[in-house]
Amino acid sequence: MANIKVNKEATWRSILIGLILGDFVVGSLWMVFGMLTQQHVYMIFI
Repeated sequence: MANIKVNKEATWRSILIGLILGDFVVGSLWMVFGMLTQQHVYMIFI
């Protein structure tokens, strides 16, 4: 049981880190795209 818990925690942590990094990358791309097109396209996601 201990191994399963540790594996679940590690998987959840990696998923969380992946989501945070992915969100940061997507947000940066949207901000750059918005600056290039002079539009606040990233407001769609708020």
